[in-house]
Amino acid sequence: MADSGNKIEQRKQEAYKLKKRNQKRANRKFRPSALKKLIAIICAVVIVLVGCCAAFLNSGFARRIIPAAKIGSEKISAAEYSYYYNSSFTSYYQTMASYFGEQYVGIDMTKSLKDQAYDEDLSYADYFSNDALTSLQFVTAVSSEAKKAGFTLSAEEQERFDSQVADVTKAAEDAGMSIDKYVAQLCGKGYTMDMYKNILHNELLAYDYRAEKEASFTYDASALETYYQEHKDDFDKADYRYVLFSAQEATEDQEAVTLEEAKAQAEAFMDGITNEVQYSAKAEAKAKETDENGTDTSKRTNVTKSSVDSIDANLGSWVFDAARGVEEVGLVERADGTGYYVAMVVTPAHREEYHTANVRHILINVNDNVTEDEARSKAEEIYEEWKNGEATEESFAALANEHSEDTGSNTNGGSYENVYPGEMVTAFDQWVFYAGHKAGDTALIETEYGYHIMYYVSENENEKWAEDVESTLRSEDYNAWYDDILVNYQIKPNWLGMKLRKEPIG
Repeated sequence: MADSGNKIEQRKQEAYKLKKRNQKRANRKFRPSALKKLIAIICAVVIVLVGCCAAFLNSGFARRIIPAAKIGSEKISAAEYSYYYNSSFTSYYQTMASYFGEQYVGIDMTKSLKDQAYDEDLSYADYFSNDALTSLQFVTAVSSEAKKAGFTLSAEEQERFDSQVADVTKAAEDAGMSIDKYVAQLCGKGYTMDMYKNILHNELLAYDYRAEKEASFTYDASALETYYQEHKDDFDKADYRYVLFSAQEATEDQEAVTLEEAKAQAEAFMDGITNEVQYSAKAEAKAKETDENGTDTSKRTNVTKSSVDSIDANLGSWVFDAARGVEEVGLVERADGTGYYVAMVVTPAHREEYHTANVRHILINVNDNVTEDEARSKAEEIYEEWKNGEATEESFAALANEHSEDTGSNTNGGSYENVYPGEMVTAFDQWVFYAGHKAGDTALIETEYGYHIMYYVSENENEKWAEDVESTLRSEDYNAWYDDILVNYQIKPNWLGMKLRKEPIG
């Protein structure tokens, strides 16, 4: 019994010693200094991983393989999206600056677009992002449908594609850069020449196929007439004059004008006017009351009802009333009840029953650096070159692209289509519409811009009103077709790819 008791006690002591040894090992393994070292190592690894991840996401490779969106079954890379995003910004900024001046664009170039409001619902970043995705959706959808239909680029568009690719290739060579590096510098990190060519081809294909699709819709004379009768207000035009007499509160510079006084002033202005000349004289005299250099700005020409309605609904209704006659004068109360218009109908509402024309021209400008004699001499040389060559419309178009200084037409062979009377400057307009031309007629004429070599292409078959109706119908039918195909090309954004875009400012 004693031996058994000793053995039990011995085992207890051994178990106690083992427990103490295990506790010491545990204390050694998790002592504070060791834990700190472990945390430091983990943090270092995390920092390295984060750095590697950031470097990867900032690489061109990441922008090529990470999608910013999926449109239908097509993945749109972050590089493609970023290019369209920046193109949208550039287009918007340049357009606004050209119309209103850079100071009125409304974008602070020192701030992020995310921190600037486009409207109460969108930041500028959101606006340009939406615009980029909408553009990509159009190109993806229509080019895909074109390919399904077996449609290929026209010869003209294929030539444009080849020319643009050649220009970029040469620019890269001139810069001493690889083509991919040059394109990335031009279009954004991750952009490659293959990507540039693919997007350019799809863009040209989409616009070419859209034109083909719009042209495929046809309408007979009955359909055009029916649509016109149902939408006369959208197509009829009128010429009219108006002067506004408003009630006003008193200011430091002028006394108050009551509504009754404004009406009396309008009636006094209106009294005795029986023709347009008298109206214009009174309008100019009124303008000089507040500005000694004031001129008559009362006339509006070739307007639609909607454009008059945008000024005042009552004025629009009066001008476009079918009962109005030539040089009829009327007193029209302003829709908001704050004044009166004295209006005159110069040409009552009518549909435009004349034919438009298609022409080409080559313009040589007269400016501070080019005298009238120099411009005329250069124009005559080009004209002689054309007459001594093939003397065809195609050769004329080629010379226009090479020499014309008219930025509105010097990339499309000098062409202006559907030109209507009064649209162009006087001498240009008179040559087109008042000389009884036939296809192929040419001439050298002078306008305030310089010298124009003219080429008469054709007169359009339909009258102007019918052309406008047909154009509207084509747009409606194309839009209906486009809305139908968009079911298969919905946009599914990917936040990570969109975050990789390069911001143009801020």
